[in-house]
Amino acid sequence: MTATLKINPARLPDRGQPTKDLRPVFVPPEGARIVVIERPKPVIKRKRKQANRKDLWTPEQDKTAFAMWLEHRSYEEIAEAVGRGVDATYSRLCRIRKEKHISGMRPRNGQKGVFYSPEDDKLIIRMHNDGHEAGEIAKALGRSVRGIKCRMSGMRKKGIILTDHRLERER
Repeated sequence: MTATLKINPARLPDRGQPTKDLRPVFVPPEGARIVVIERPKPVIKRKRKQANRKDLWTPEQDKTAFAMWLEHRSYEEIAEAVGRGVDATYSRLCRIRKEKHISGMRPRNGQKGVFYSPEDDKLIIRMHNDGHEAGEIAKALGRSVRGIKCRMSGMRKKGIILTDHRLERER
């Protein structure tokens, strides 16, 4: 007569690491047949992903989305106008801003905004080199003094040479 013993492998002690509380291990009698039971793996149900759109963004869609973003429209409105999903529109606008080196800030209503045109930069350089203070340059461009100072600091970091007149006066 052969006895069949069913053992769950999860309940066997780990032979590699000693434990403090060792339980007595059942030793089957000689000649007993041992069958190891494996538990089935749990089935994980995942949500089906929506089919990814394979068509690329057109330049017209990019221009429309970016122009609407500058007008402070919501991402839902922009997505509806462009014919895309909200998440796709958000990520595309992030990529456009990154390509154009524009921060995530939108220009404030009634101001020129955080964008400086090449003409603005030339005027800043010319007026600064002529000895005008940041306040006078800010009035000429319709911007804040702090904005002009930050722009001039950024221009110095980029290697555009701007002389600092305060240092020249002290010499």
